Amino acid sequence: MLRVTGRPRIYFLYKTKSNDNGEHWSLPILTSFPNKDSKFNFGRLPDGRFYYVENPDTARTAERNPLVLSISKDGANFDRSYIIANKIYTMKKKGRSKGGQYGYPKGCAPM
Repeated sequence: MLRVTGRPRIYFLYKTKSNDNGEHWSLPILTSFPNKDSKFNFGRLPDGRFYYVENPDTARTAERNPLVLSISKDGANFDRSYIIANKIYTMKKKGRSKGGQYGYPKGCAPM
C-alpha cells in the first residue's frame, strides 16, 4: 500500500503487488482505502484476521483524527471498524510536519 503526499491531494491509498518477493512490482492502482496523507499500518492478528490502523476521515483533511482500527477476515473486505481515539491529543514534542492528532498510527499484533 502506498500513500500520496504533496500535490495533487489524493485521499486514498494505492496498492502494488509483487509475485517474486519484491524483485519486481506492479504499477500502483488506486484503492478505496481512505487516507488523509497520514501514515497507516496493515498487519495480521494471531487468529489470521487482518487489521488496518488509519485516519479515514478525509472531510477534515487538516486533522488526523479519529484513529480507527478496521478488521478483515480475507484481507480485502474490511467490514468491522472501531474508533480507537477521537479526542484532542497534546503533542509531547513539537516537530516539522507533525500536525494533526494521530498522524503516525502503528499496530502491533500480540505474539
